[in-house]
Amino acid sequence: MPLALRRPLPPITAAIAPPSAVMLYLDDFCGALCQPLVRAGQRVRRGEPVGASSCGAQVHASVSGVVRAVGSSALVIENDGRDTPDRRIAPLACLEDVPREPLIQRLPQLGLLTYDLSPLPQKLQPCHALALAVLSDADFCLFQVFARQIFGGIRALATLLRPRRLLLYYDPKRAPAAETARLLKFPGELQTVDGRCPQLAQRLAGRSLERGVTLGDLGLLVFSPQGAAALWDAIYLGEPYLRMGVVIAGEKRRTRTVCTVPLGTSVAHILAQAHLSAPTVLLGSQETGRILRDPTTPLNKGDTLLTCLGGV
Repeated sequence: MPLALRRPLPPITAAIAPPSAVMLYLDDFCGALCQPLVRAGQRVRRGEPVGASSCGAQVHASVSGVVRAVGSSALVIENDGRDTPDRRIAPLACLEDVPREPLIQRLPQLGLLTYDLSPLPQKLQPCHALALAVLSDADFCLFQVFARQIFGGIRALATLLRPRRLLLYYDPKRAPAAETARLLKFPGELQTVDGRCPQLAQRLAGRSLERGVTLGDLGLLVFSPQGAAALWDAIYLGEPYLRMGVVIAGEKRRTRTVCTVPLGTSVAHILAQAHLSAPTVLLGSQETGRILRDPTTPLNKGDTLLTCLGGV
């Protein structure tokens, strides 16, 4: 992030050691559970499918190791520390050197989510509009830290889908997002959204959405910074959704800490590695977050913000 575009207190990045185990929810974010594809005692590689649903969504091992438990809604993988990748993971040297259609067809299976936490639709074409939304504090922190991967992911998907419109939506309080987009030559329109009432769906679709209809169903894909960075991993590195950026905030801390962890890492491990503690931890913001009752709870794809209350 160029110094000229940083806020007085930019996010702090923390190095987090890999957890000894991860717990992966067998949830495809469609209201249905994935069926496990592995059994207890089985050895898995990082990126290997461990669950699949009837609609094509998949859950992948975020670490390599041994499956220790398989339940109806989650499974546990003991980390062997080797980070052995699945044989199907193949990085791209150049996006223009690969067939376009097979890559597009593979993307929905990689666990990628849009801004409303819906999985990529099975039919990615036609794609009428592609947007990046930077509307919350957590969005902006991740945007600052992973700007190049975020823009790279959006550019790559736009190259594949060729949408008619490419948009950046940002809260007026986060004008540096637009400045960064101009500096990195974001190839699209920059639009401001009132953070108090974004109404992103109505602005993009031009109307209210009926129950059960998502923007993706209409060919309008909106990504958070987290999702856009995952696009980079999926398209250029060939990896499914295996890691996530987590923002740690606090009522007494003006700065934000950002770390990257494997999917399924527990909150207790993250806070211990970041040398932070608090009597109360919220999953989400201080205004809308929910109290974390069990610190061993693993983070899911939508849990990008931890708020520590009364801690240091």
